[in-house]
Amino acid sequence: MSAKNKTFVYIIKAGSGYKSPIKVGVTDNVHKRMKQLQTGNPKELMLVMRFECNDRRHAFTLEKTIHETLEGRRLCGEWFEVTKSKIMKVINNLGNDQEIESLSKEMCLFQRDGVSLDYSSRLKKTIKSRDVEVADLQRALLDAKKIRRAYFDRLLELGCSHQEIKQIKKKAKAGQD
Repeated sequence: MSAKNKTFVYIIKAGSGYKSPIKVGVTDNVHKRMKQLQTGNPKELMLVMRFECNDRRHAFTLEKTIHETLEGRRLCGEWFEVTKSKIMKVINNLGNDQEIESLSKEMCLFQRDGVSLDYSSRLKKTIKSRDVEVADLQRALLDAKKIRRAYFDRLLELGCSHQEIKQIKKKAKAGQD
């Protein structure tokens, strides 16, 4: 699939709170879409997850499934109030074969030239690629935690107090903004 034809379902989070609102949407360019949404949002937006889809129809069906799963937590439009654990459960349940089969049946309602389209294998491929990306990010986070721990230990060896280390972390975080 060429870069031009990629379509994504994205999940972004507004702010860093426990129940910060999340938005589930469809776009061809996730970073451009986040910039557009950031313009009208006072809270920092962060990408939680993105799913690369085979085509726009696939993306909109996946988006609809996530919206329906979160329906009771809808704030407004495509914004929902959920905890991190809830959204991760929803995402993980997308990999459930039963969920894929029900989605596949729903997607087969779309027909082209009287022939039903089979999306089950495409959906499984999308979920598998998402799982690989999640695993890569989890490994990267573990590596980052090990590096942070090594820096923390080295600062202690150099005689820095816990209070000084907190100040160093605060300055580092301010430098990221």
